[in-house]
Amino acid sequence: MKRQLYLFFLVCCPVWLFAQEPVITFSAAGGAGQQLRVLPPVQGEFFMGNLSERRLDSSGTAVFPNTEKVPGAYYFFYKRCYTLYVKPGKSYSLTVNAADTVNPVAVTGPDAEGQLELNNVSAEFYQQRGMRYYAEDSVFAHNAKRVRADQAAQLQRFTNLFREKKTDRAFLQHAEKLTAGYYASVLGATLLRPTMAVQADKKKPGFQQAAVQQLVAAWQSLRGVCNMMDRSNAGSMEFFYFVNMYNTNYLGYLLPSASGTFTKAATSDERDLFLGKVIRQHYRGPVKEYLLASWLGDLLTYNQFQAFIPGEYRAFAAMYPGSRFIAPMQKGVQRVVAYHDKIKAGFTDDHRFVEEQPASFRALAAAFPGKTVYIDLWATWCTPCKAQFAYNRDLKALLKKQGVEAVYISIDRLQDEPRWKEMIKYYDLQGYHLRASEALMKDLRDIFGEKNKTLYIPRYAILKNSELVVSSAKQPSDLKGLEEQLNELKTAP
Repeated sequence: MKRQLYLFFLVCCPVWLFAQEPVITFSAAGGAGQQLRVLPPVQGEFFMGNLSERRLDSSGTAVFPNTEKVPGAYYFFYKRCYTLYVKPGKSYSLTVNAADTVNPVAVTGPDAEGQLELNNVSAEFYQQRGMRYYAEDSVFAHNAKRVRADQAAQLQRFTNLFREKKTDRAFLQHAEKLTAGYYASVLGATLLRPTMAVQADKKKPGFQQAAVQQLVAAWQSLRGVCNMMDRSNAGSMEFFYFVNMYNTNYLGYLLPSASGTFTKAATSDERDLFLGKVIRQHYRGPVKEYLLASWLGDLLTYNQFQAFIPGEYRAFAAMYPGSRFIAPMQKGVQRVVAYHDKIKAGFTDDHRFVEEQPASFRALAAAFPGKTVYIDLWATWCTPCKAQFAYNRDLKALLKKQGVEAVYISIDRLQDEPRWKEMIKYYDLQGYHLRASEALMKDLRDIFGEKNKTLYIPRYAILKNSELVVSSAKQPSDLKGLEEQLNELKTAP
């Protein structure tokens, strides 16, 4: 009888009771309905072009199947960046709670203590840390010694976890490479201000040859912290940041300036093609493939729809037909093609431009007497701004129902004006539009700026009767919250 019951259980019981599929769970306290950006690896390597968005459910949770075939790092962007080193066939959970000042991050799954330490490595943004070090001591040799000491102390913590058998060797090796990329970035960040301050152009009066030579030697020394020619370092975002900084400031600016060959980009396309040219000139072999793909993937992520992208993508696919990055870029390239098809059409009557540039925010508000106005501060380079345009249809319906005008204020530079106008058509941004002048930008920073009057976007505000009544309005993706704000204004005196 027992044997019969056992056989019945084997036949009828769902398979998941025996082998549940491995999953990766991200949870955020108080995060119900909030947006989460997730960046899985591509066959173990960091690739910005693989970025996607999810909305956390009513419990503040998002669950992803672990379909990885090789180990790699997942990055989650929710108010800050979090990382998980994921192995095939394993389940993980990462929970964040900003209100818990003792344990704001909790991880379950393999290498749990090591995972927490990974998140400690880059808790302070590398550029902020490096510039802080430079402000405290401007001597590069001193900062190099300090960074090396920081790196050694961090590596010791990972080594101790390995020796205590709380992590395995693969995890330790990933941690070592991530740490190298981060601290190389920190040290590189101490060179940013002196690199920009020195007269590096050989063709111009006052060329500071000795200072430039010292900076060249300093930049070259970063290879001793993290070798940018070694593709095995490509498993972490920290390596990606480091190489971009090195390519932009050293290979792309300082070296050509010192030889008298640097030319400043005259157009936005020249600026965006800049890193591709640097990579082709200075890199060879597998790392060149990775960096070219990363450059293209990064451009696709920001959805600026540069017209040259499809051609660059075809050239990359022809040069590296077996590349793992071809497929992840296809959808992005198709969006670029669709963009250029759509912008061929003209503006509609619903796309209205503020003809007379207001000299101040008050002057802009005065142009809408007796109206309630929903203001969207954005820019063509701002990815989160453009992500909110996915909710335009529902936003338009709400504003129409409430009798509210929409005003889109772009903070783009003059050279990006053509792209700004194209995106108005592509995203069908119905309402009033203007690109902020210098005078208006100063006002916007004074009114909406945070620390050091830094203006963070996207930013939303509401005017009523030419007065600013809500300086931090709900975004279009939080339509329910926005509707509540507008309803409250109806009853307000």
